[in-house]
Amino acid sequence: DKLLKDVDITKSPYVERYPELKGFMDFAGEPRHNHARANLIVNCPKVQTGNWELNGSFVTDTDPGFINAAKLDFRLRDDSAVFVKLPGFENIPFAQIGLQRQRGDSQK
Repeated sequence: DKLLKDVDITKSPYVERYPELKGFMDFAGEPRHNHARANLIVNCPKVQTGNWELNGSFVTDTDPGFINAAKLDFRLRDDSAVFVKLPGFENIPFAQIGLQRQRGDSQK
């Protein structure tokens, strides 16, 4: 099993540090599913062929209304289809994600 080759979560130190993972890899004959609820999923073909339960997510292989995907600006325009497909969906605050400069920090 590829997952356990790189990092075997069934052995130390993981079982001591993360006791809630005990039994995680025991399938007991039941299928395992990934859950995505009220998500926007773009250009991800495996999500449609894998063991996914999409529960009200919007899956598309076209631009759902990004401001400028070519320049990696994945904020959504106000007229994005996602706001119709998923009422109450909130734009991701990309400016608040990642490393943040503190006031007074200079670029090095």
